[in-house]
Amino acid sequence: MATSDFIIDDLSKDGHSAKVIHSEPLDYAFQSAEPINYSNTNTQVHQPQPTYNINYLPPTINLNGNVIQSTDKINSYIVWSIINICCCNTCFGCLALHYSNKTKDLKREGLLQDALNTSKVARNINLVTTMLGIFVLVFWFIYILIEMNSQTVKRFH
Repeated sequence: MATSDFIIDDLSKDGHSAKVIHSEPLDYAFQSAEPINYSNTNTQVHQPQPTYNINYLPPTINLNGNVIQSTDKINSYIVWSIINICCCNTCFGCLALHYSNKTKDLKREGLLQDALNTSKVARNINLVTTMLGIFVLVFWFIYILIEMNSQTVKRFH
């Protein structure tokens, strides 16, 4: 980088001398052979920084390395939670519904990684609640069959 590429602005205020040197950003593939002299403490080297679009949200990468492009891929499991409240276990169903609503709120806020984590928690709670409900139903059915069998045996004896 030649010294003619620099633009020097003199910003003298209240008797203090300050010079600001503006230059074009360095090409990162090329490194200048000329060292920059920092011996003058009143001289500051300023290079413009790249600007970022704050409205752009980059895709989020989850722990498995999968890229989440949209919130459509994150399930909230609200319907499954409501079915579990009605049919399986009210306590665990309400807990799953809480995490389902939290997932929906995080998706709306754009916090995709947190939404994915709470979605997994809601799924796991719903899965355990459904399995618990099925086991209770099977054991209840077996109990009813045993009771019916014992009553028929008592009648004939």
